[in-house]
Amino acid sequence: MIIRQINNQEKKQPVEGHYIYVNYYLNDNAQTPSGLQIVRNYANAIKKIGGKLIYEYEDGGVQYSILKLVKDKLEIWAQIVGGGNGMYTIYIVEKEAMNQDVAADAFDLLSPMICIRKITFSV
Repeated sequence: MIIRQINNQEKKQPVEGHYIYVNYYLNDNAQTPSGLQIVRNYANAIKKIGGKLIYEYEDGGVQYSILKLVKDKLEIWAQIVGGGNGMYTIYIVEKEAMNQDVAADAFDLLSPMICIRKITFSV
């Protein structure tokens, strides 16, 4: 589920596909980046390869960024969550156009109903 803001109203947009999330933890003795720095780095990187920032917000000191990249027939959605506490999470959904695996015409769809009507029972 991707949440974003449109005209000052929250909009939830379901996105289905291959889902993965990754938690990153800061190495010992490394300088802790801010949550804003983390999400902006990802937003800038996605823009450089043709993606776009859909929505960015802060909630209780935690920064959120929703990004989208479309390449070929693949749509990639990502939500970056950074709290500036030495840990951040990336949620990724790879949404592909669904292949049409089932082919049928009207006769194929109605055949089972036609057969059922021909069944008679004798008691």
